[in-house]
Amino acid sequence: MRDPLAEHTHADADEFIYVVAGAGSAQIGGREQPLGASVFTLIPRGVPHTLAMKGKNPLIVLSIKAGEACAH
Repeated sequence: MRDPLAEHTHADADEFIYVVAGAGSAQIGGREQPLGASVFTLIPRGVPHTLAMKGKNPLIVLSIKAGEACAH
């Protein structure tokens, strides 16, 4: 990703983020968490969050959602 991800929530799913490459930050429930290669973080369902890259290289992440809405 190159552009910031707008703040949003997932009502029925937890989101797991794994950073493949790049650098950035996540705002999770109002707290900032630095992101870099090999960082793994959990965003609980219902918690507002956003992601943004830092530096000149894109932030490459895997986003996995798990929950009732994702069970099908």
